[in-house]
Amino acid sequence: MDRIEDKETLKFITCGSVDDGKSTLIGRLLYDKKAIYTDQIEELKKATKKYSDTNEQLDLSLLLDGLSSEREQKITIDVSYKYFETNKRKFIIADTPGHEQYTKNMVTGASNAKLAIILVNGKKGILDQSIRHSLICSFLKIKNIILAINKMDLINYNASKFMKISEQFNDLVKNFGFESVYSIPISALYGHNVVKKSKDLNWFKGQTLINYLEKIRIKKKTNKKFIFPVQLVSTDSKNKRRYLGTIRSGNLKIGDKVFLMPYKEENTIKTIYFSNKKVTNAQDGQPLSLELKKEIDVSRGDILCSQPTDFEISDELEANIIWLDKKQAFIGRLYYIKIGYNLFGAQIIKINHKINIKTGLEEKSNTLSINDLSVVEISLEKKITISSYEENKKLGSFILIDRVNNNTLAAGMINKVSTNSKNIFYNSSTVSKNDRNKLKGHKSKVLWLTGMSGAGKSTLANMLEIKLYKKGIHSYILDGDNLRKGINKDLSFSEEARIENIRRVAEISKLMYEAGIVVIIALISPYETDRVMAKQLFKKNDFIEIYVQASLSTLEKRDVKGLYLKARKGKIKDFTGIDSPYEIPSSPDITINTETMSKEDAANYLYNKVSKILRVNNN
Repeated sequence: MDRIEDKETLKFITCGSVDDGKSTLIGRLLYDKKAIYTDQIEELKKATKKYSDTNEQLDLSLLLDGLSSEREQKITIDVSYKYFETNKRKFIIADTPGHEQYTKNMVTGASNAKLAIILVNGKKGILDQSIRHSLICSFLKIKNIILAINKMDLINYNASKFMKISEQFNDLVKNFGFESVYSIPISALYGHNVVKKSKDLNWFKGQTLINYLEKIRIKKKTNKKFIFPVQLVSTDSKNKRRYLGTIRSGNLKIGDKVFLMPYKEENTIKTIYFSNKKVTNAQDGQPLSLELKKEIDVSRGDILCSQPTDFEISDELEANIIWLDKKQAFIGRLYYIKIGYNLFGAQIIKINHKINIKTGLEEKSNTLSINDLSVVEISLEKKITISSYEENKKLGSFILIDRVNNNTLAAGMINKVSTNSKNIFYNSSTVSKNDRNKLKGHKSKVLWLTGMSGAGKSTLANMLEIKLYKKGIHSYILDGDNLRKGINKDLSFSEEARIENIRRVAEISKLMYEAGIVVIIALISPYETDRVMAKQLFKKNDFIEIYVQASLSTLEKRDVKGLYLKARKGKIKDFTGIDSPYEIPSSPDITINTETMSKEDAANYLYNKVSKILRVNNN
């Protein structure tokens, strides 16, 4: 028998549509290989009596469906992991959900797998979810697929139906980049072709599932180049700095030359600590703390490596993403991105295409919905060290996070640095914003007035501008209605168009702010996320969010422009407050309630607040 430590470990996932038999298959595999403990069998007997209506002695699907809600519904919700071994190999199995709404869990289970078993119900054939899971496997660079056509007992072990489903699947996934697709007919319920051959399937001359899993050779990508993302920087009692993290590729020894990325600074390994003990060398996958020969400024998320030429430094990238949230994705909306140990702002600036699940073909789109798979261009708020997912799964993968509620929105795999990033270079002006501020005699600021239509934004903006003008303050108003007649006249009032509207206004505001001007924006800007996006373009305390408050009932009574009445009659679509939401600012810098204040009092109140920020001499 092989020694345990010499055995190769294969991590694989099972996936497919609901009720294709994933949990039953794994339960059968473990049971027939005697990889279930006695106490687990006793627990399984109790669960079978309570939850199952099967005539079998044991309902093997319940072995993995550990959550009570899963057992009651007879579906898999969470990712369930099981470990077992044979004489030839060790295995880690991830049983992933079949329901479309649990795609996030499926992505989690598949992230480190080397092989996927995609189950298909022989009676139902290939379903949309089967193709979706195949596409996700393709996105996650899982190159080896087993197509397990299950429930052959329900179709009388029909060979022609098996061949038809197998051929259809192979045709659908021919462009998915798989290195191998092995089709096998099984009945997980009765154990046919799982561990043992079946007389009912004697027409199938291939291997059983376990035989194939034991024998398949997975191509390994060996990368000898040292890569060490810095997870933490610590300082000891003698003020010596150590850099903590895990080797993600290659090996290391004392005296090795390394480079700090993205700065490309050269240094030398002075000391290596493993389990708080000094060692002379370290291997791929080991957690370490390191000391460098030269003291340099190293931060969390920086990378130590042996070859700086292996990476590209960029603030734009192309990636495959799987959208996981009910909230749609829009071009231009600002998110957080977490790559390795880095967390910072990012925007989807282009959706190259998304994949049609039914056909596998590429389609043009400007938005993404839950479970959409697409190729996108992403802009980052700073330049970082870029590695493709193909080269390094840890450094080449990321998640997108909602900036307001911190929900995970998408999982992504980096393909390459964006072509745009390589060919466009930022040119800085010789005359700085501070130079212009000195020339004008005051600081530039952005005063962003947000509130629903009729709240008084434009009125307050005009009254404020007059007061500032009299004090010699250079200001300019960007009014939402005026911009809609000019630079933004091509935009509708859909959520997608509103995001672009705000993005353009924010970028124009930044140019005027850099020119030394106090920019006054009067814009409904209904979405919190987009106001946060605008704020992120400016230095701290240079963007002042002003909430002009009034209740919907008051606004409808005012209705100076007659817009609310038209919206109520259905003559105006996507009108804020009626059939499109307004998200009240969570923490505005200034709030003005125009219900309780006259416009003169409101303008004076606003001016007094702003003049303190601008340090206007009111004597």
